[in-house]
Amino acid sequence: MYPDIADAARTSFCVASDDTALVKIFDWAVSNSNWYVGEDSDPVGPWYEAALPNRQAFCMRDVSHQCIGEELNGHGRQNANMMGKFVENISESKDYCSYWEIDRNNLPASADYVSDQDFWYNLNANFDVMNACYRLYLWTGDEVYINDPRFEEFFRLSANEYIDRWQLQADKIMERPGVMHEDDARVDPKFKTFRGLPSYEESVRGLTVTGDLIATIYRGLKSYAQIQRLGGNEEAALHYESKAEEYARLYNTGWWNEETQNYYAYKLENENLKEVYKELFDDSVERYNVGKRKDRQITNYYEKIRQGKQEKLFHEVIFQIGNREDMAVGTTEGDLAVKVLDEYVKNFQQRNPTLHVFSCYLHQDEATPHLHIDFVPYVTGWKGKGMDTRVSLKQALKSLGFQGGNKHDTELNQWINHEKEVLAEVARQHGIEWEQKGTHEEHLDVYNFKKKERKKEVQTLEQEKEYLTAENEGLIAQIAEVRADIQLLKDDEEQAVKDKEEAEKRAEKAEKDLHSLEERRERLQPVMDNVSKEIKEYGTVKAILPEAGTLERATTYRDKKIKPLFTQMKNKIAAMAAQVKELTKEVEKWKHKYQETKQAYNRVQRQLDTVCEEKQQLSEEKQQLQGVSDRYDRVVRVLGENIVENAVQQDIQEQKALEEKRQMEQMPKGSIHERLAWGARKSEMENQQRKKNKTKNRGMER
Repeated sequence: MYPDIADAARTSFCVASDDTALVKIFDWAVSNSNWYVGEDSDPVGPWYEAALPNRQAFCMRDVSHQCIGEELNGHGRQNANMMGKFVENISESKDYCSYWEIDRNNLPASADYVSDQDFWYNLNANFDVMNACYRLYLWTGDEVYINDPRFEEFFRLSANEYIDRWQLQADKIMERPGVMHEDDARVDPKFKTFRGLPSYEESVRGLTVTGDLIATIYRGLKSYAQIQRLGGNEEAALHYESKAEEYARLYNTGWWNEETQNYYAYKLENENLKEVYKELFDDSVERYNVGKRKDRQITNYYEKIRQGKQEKLFHEVIFQIGNREDMAVGTTEGDLAVKVLDEYVKNFQQRNPTLHVFSCYLHQDEATPHLHIDFVPYVTGWKGKGMDTRVSLKQALKSLGFQGGNKHDTELNQWINHEKEVLAEVARQHGIEWEQKGTHEEHLDVYNFKKKERKKEVQTLEQEKEYLTAENEGLIAQIAEVRADIQLLKDDEEQAVKDKEEAEKRAEKAEKDLHSLEERRERLQPVMDNVSKEIKEYGTVKAILPEAGTLERATTYRDKKIKPLFTQMKNKIAAMAAQVKELTKEVEKWKHKYQETKQAYNRVQRQLDTVCEEKQQLSEEKQQLQGVSDRYDRVVRVLGENIVENAVQQDIQEQKALEEKRQMEQMPKGSIHERLAWGARKSEMENQQRKKNKTKNRGMER
């Protein structure tokens, strides 16, 4: 067991260096470490403070992250005792969580705990404790950290039941909900959505899974595998190593953003936010898509904004009254601050109708009560490019009367100051006066005052430079797309002109064919009329036959008068029947061809109308894109041609590098020597990338 260092010997724990600043910082850290050590006689036993100030408590995260430094400074007994308190308090009633924070009285800290169903907890904590215990064993050799039944039970439950209960499995974690295991019996739990935060990042709402959670699970399982191996359980060690590698594969494949060449930080649940977007914008999307080509339609406005660079999905503002010295949580003043914030937020939506509030949280988990308001800014009746109802912070605030001035007096700054004044007025009604910072500068001497003002100006100019640089980077990212779109528009317009000319030719031919058929019909009509007349004349046998001569024999009358008459009629009728049959065929053929030509003419006319509409649309889009091109010219004028050209060249080089990378990913089809050379180059590139990734992953723990 690693022996504790006596107080008298702590002075030997020091650093020697020519860097006086380093020595000073080190001595300060050691001094503070010793200052926050508690009394062994306290009910909790040996401990040191590792939490927010004035809580007289220690937290799972903070102890896990600073325990090695404390061990070196002689606080080994404290480490062993506090870790023991964490592991022994894991329970099923808390869904296999422990006490996030324990105070000097050996009780869960009241700032974080009400009951087993209502408490604050960051899900990373169990895995951080597992890893910290393994590291403490490596430093101290104290087998309590790996063999004590309390520790063994905590490791087993955390690596199995805890993961299952909170849906942290590698194959399920990406689809887990952000809030789990709420107690419906509690009408208004204090910690509600904070009983199982999937991150140490506590300022972002709606988190479901984060990069830091995946990293701590991976590291905790790897440490547990090593602990199993130390106990001679090789099979179990391989099992947990395999589970850990599943998280590594998930992170390296699913969390890498090829476009930005960075890892994603977190995944938002935002199902509520998606519904908000449907409610606010679906009708506008439907109107926008009417008449648009399929490739230019908006299929999912939420995803369009999420992946875009111009607007954020939502905005968050935080309001706080006072600080921990005068408005601390749990004090009478803190309760008054809660009342003021609650009253302020009641009329927020009515006061800001173009800022759609979808989430609002009043936090009392830190030193001072503070209010989080999440909203989607939007504008209706938009007359510019795009949808008539759309996300726009600038326009939403303008509609509220905040017109903005320069980059230092924006619509947002004006609105924030206005809301502060509203909050201050509510506070004054409760006897709280707003002390505005920065109103006592007249006491500075002239030189220092001017110096300070110049410093502010420099900072402002730096911010302006960053703003312009960011805007330039955004425009450069767009310029390639704009140029490509303009070229596509030119090609589309040329094709549209060709299609129009071809359609006009087809329409002209169809019109000529139709006219010819109409002329032919006019020529056939007299023939048909004549046939009808002849049929009418000869279609009925004459009622009066030729009279017989005096004393004329019947046979003679029949042969000489009747037979010739009937023969004449028979021949005439046969000739007319043949003519009618031929004319009928010709008429039917003409009718069929006429209908086909008429249909073809109508089709061509519709195609011609469509082409004309597309040409008009393309012309409008070309004008819109020309506006973007004008913005680019403006950036060139503001920043200078050299800066812009350098940025463009940098973008070209990055695209060239990406193309070379894509080509490198494809094995050549040449000789075996060429493929072996390709394999060597690819392996070298992958080694370089792994080195970069190691650099990126540093500092995941805090």
